[in-house]
Amino acid sequence: MVVLCSFGLVIVFVGVVVGRIHIEEPGDLVLPFAGTAVLASLSGATNTFLSDWVGWWTPIGIVALVGILVHTFTPLRLTPRSTLTWACVAVAIVSSVLLHTTLEDAWHPAPTGIQRDDLTVAVTTPADGTDVPTGSTTVTVQVTGGTIGPGPTSTAPDDPEELGVVHVFVDGILETNETGRPLAPEQDCADGCTTATWDIDLPRGAHVISVEFLASNLESFAATAAGSPTVDLVAIEAR
Repeated sequence: MVVLCSFGLVIVFVGVVVGRIHIEEPGDLVLPFAGTAVLASLSGATNTFLSDWVGWWTPIGIVALVGILVHTFTPLRLTPRSTLTWACVAVAIVSSVLLHTTLEDAWHPAPTGIQRDDLTVAVTTPADGTDVPTGSTTVTVQVTGGTIGPGPTSTAPDDPEELGVVHVFVDGILETNETGRPLAPEQDCADGCTTATWDIDLPRGAHVISVEFLASNLESFAATAAGSPTVDLVAIEAR
């Protein structure tokens, strides 16, 4: 939307300069700005492509808007040879060159968390949508592309997908042991496990069991556009 809006303002700016669009008073802005708004509304169909140009077009569009407003509300005119026109062109070029990287970074922030290769985690039991007895229930987690380690460490290994930590949550609350630490797997995973189990207690009712695979230093992995492959959940009913 920002790119097409800026593009529309540039069209209005150029139209005023060459005399194709006549703006003499504030009321004359209604139709050009309405047309710009309609153009901007078309951005949904090409949003991904257009977002790559936001750093270049945003400063240009802002300068074009300022130029149009100055032309409308002051004696200064936008004409092919006017100082206002060439000042706007110069400022637009300079600001676009200087600011495009900053604007691109702001529009497309770097993902937070550790970048993963092919790591995924899945709750294999209990299965999603099943009934389980109340009381003790075994949660089985399978990791692909990494391993579960014995517990947290101060620093992550060279490959953060190896010897990681799995946290188990019930209804969004972290499962802990009697000392208040996150619940550890039943297996000794000193050499790394691809499958491990956790025993949890479930009261009667509907519950959501979720798990997250973390690096051994408890840093999360970055999510992707498709979601977070290092997180999985199942909905079950304890009867």
